[in-house]
Amino acid sequence: MRKYISTAVLENFAGAGPDCPSPSTSTQRTGLGVQGKGISTKLQRLFFSGLMFTFLVGGSIAHAAPIFPGPPEGVFPGDTYQLVFVTSTFTDATQSGIGYYNDFVQAAADAAGIGLGGTLGTSGNVSWTAIGSTATVNARDNAVVAGQVFNLAAEVVATSFLDMWDGTLQNAIAYDESGVQGPSNRVFTGTSSDGTAGAQFGGNFDNIVTFGIRTRFDGAWSRSGAVFARGGPYHIYALSEVLDYTGTPINPIPEPTTALLLGLGLTGLSWAGGKRNRS
Repeated sequence: MRKYISTAVLENFAGAGPDCPSPSTSTQRTGLGVQGKGISTKLQRLFFSGLMFTFLVGGSIAHAAPIFPGPPEGVFPGDTYQLVFVTSTFTDATQSGIGYYNDFVQAAADAAGIGLGGTLGTSGNVSWTAIGSTATVNARDNAVVAGQVFNLAAEVVATSFLDMWDGTLQNAIAYDESGVQGPSNRVFTGTSSDGTAGAQFGGNFDNIVTFGIRTRFDGAWSRSGAVFARGGPYHIYALSEVLDYTGTPINPIPEPTTALLLGLGLTGLSWAGGKRNRS
């Protein structure tokens, strides 16, 4: 049975690394980070033996970017999915343009090797967008959920757009771009639990902005019920574009300018066709 798993999750399961917390009920994890799957004592012995061998040969097991030997469990050829993480880096929420936050999360993904020029999928070029709202764009429209979404511990976060924005998640987003669940929990979102703008980024809300909690899977993941000074700094959630079974982007959503030009082109062709028919 193939499954996506990160080196950081292996460390977490084995108890290696002082900054890797033990599995918590907040993310509903058992075994290798796959909900509802246990592991036998014999497999545990083999697993820990492998870890010890790696430790002796390699010196130590360091945190590294997630590896993708295969798709998440339950994803089969012909299926699509998306990934989500919370940045390990911090920013404020003073910028009014969503492009700033898209660039911010993309930079985090690139640095971890799961963005542009990375090793995720066969193309190695995956785009990421921020789950955040400004005065002119809602989070659910900027980071479009098109199906099932997994965090970087291979846990199902949501099964659809509606599931993502119904006020609860299947599991917390929790993990950063390197598959690590860090100690800092607050995440700027500017967003209500339904994906629309709350006290948004760069907005006129008396220097306050909505934030969520990375380890929560109730409505507090995007809106904790409180707001905080825009200066932060806090983390940002990031959503990948749609990936196929191999982790390669498919059917990218056109940028607004591209979509507009395409629409104008189709309109022009339709008009020309109608003119020929009339003549």
